[in-house]
This record gives sequence, structure tokens and C-alpha cells, in this order.
Amino acid sequence: MDSSEECSKMATILTKVLNIVDAIIPAGHPNRPGKKLLVSGVTIHNTDNTNKGADAKAHSKFLIKTGYYMLQGKKHYVSWHFTVDDHEIYHHLPTDEIGWHAGRGNTKTLAIEICMNAGIDHSAANKRAAQLAAGLLHDFKLDITCLYSHNHWTGKVCPKLLLDHHHEGAKWIAFKALVAEAAAELASGKRAILSKEPAHIDPKHLHYTIEDETNEIDHHSLILPEEDLTK
Repeated sequence: MDSSEECSKMATILTKVLNIVDAIIPAGHPNRPGKKLLVSGVTIHNTDNTNKGADAKAHSKFLIKTGYYMLQGKKHYVSWHFTVDDHEIYHHLPTDEIGWHAGRGNTKTLAIEICMNAGIDHSAANKRAAQLAAGLLHDFKLDITCLYSHNHWTGKVCPKLLLDHHHEGAKWIAFKALVAEAAAELASGKRAILSKEPAHIDPKHLHYTIEDETNEIDHHSLILPEEDLTK
């Protein structure tokens, strides 16, 4: 088996272990900007939705069917790359496209939302998210210093369950340690999540709007339709 076949096999194995479901937001939807992303990090969020059934699948349905929240009578479109719960991961955007999730972090980072619905095993969800984050950092040849919280970019109290008194502290340090541990377990030279090399993107060809660099998720305003929580 040559190195490319070995890498592809590794990607397939880890994708199955993490139970990643592809549910990409269709091209042309208002919450899929379609702008290319030169990945320089990974941003972690919590969904801040404690309702029963507000798992990764429900958030995937929300992104595809709705994709916005209302604030002061205006639609605010949102999107991110992955949603993680204690059983599976839903993949929403290609890893070479920006999402609208964390202000300045939109045009620099991939976004992972960790669910916090009623009854979830938070430890299992965090471990799954840490493995995903480690794999993505590995794939894009980034280290643990390139792992960010939503709080880092805009001051939002997010990821809520990984902050101490609204700021990065012991809980965030512990999560980063989980990511570092997962990264250390990845065999040298093997890609973790992607089945092919990340595409080369020329920074000169990246052009973003103010919207691309300011849109972020207001979790308090993001309400999943009741039907998404029950189907």
C-alpha cells in the first residue's frame, strides 16, 4: 500500500470512528457564502441550546431549512462547518469555504459547534469534538496554538461550557489538552479527516465583504424550530 492509499484509509477509518455524516448546505443558500477559506485555525463553539433533541442532526436541519435567526426584525444568516454531539458529527460546509460564525474568525478558521442539549453526555461530546479538532489541525499542518474559542474573536460567552466566568480559563485549558492528546495519537504522515490534500489557495484571490468579517452566531437568538427537535 503506497502512502496516498494509507492516508485515504486512515481518513476513512477516523471518519467512521467519529461517525461523520455529510450534510452539506446546498450551494446558493443565503447562509453558504461560497467564499474560499485559507484555513489558519479552528474555532470552537457551544450551541447554547439545552432543549431536548437539540442534537447535531437537529442543527443540521436548521442550517439547511432555515439558516438564520431574527434579531430586531432582521434576518441574520449563520453557518459553520461541523456540529458535534455525543454520538455523531454533522458536516455542513466544505473545509475550503468560509462560514458565518465568529466575526473576524470567519475568514480564518473552521468552526465546530458542540451540542449541549438535555441528556447529552458532555464528556463524550467534548472528546469527539477534540478528536475532530485535532484531525483538522493535523490535516492543515497547524498546531494547538491555532485552536480558538468564539470568545477569542468577539468576546462572546462561547463556548459557554468551556469558559470560566465568561473567559478562557481552566476549562478551556483542559479542552485544549484533550485536543493536544488526540493530536499526539495521530500517526506521523497520516491525514486524519480529509481523504486528499487540502487545496492550495492563493491569498491574493481572497476577497471578503464586511459581512464576511462581522457576521457571528447569537446563540440566544438562534431558535431551532420545534419540528427539528422531534424528527
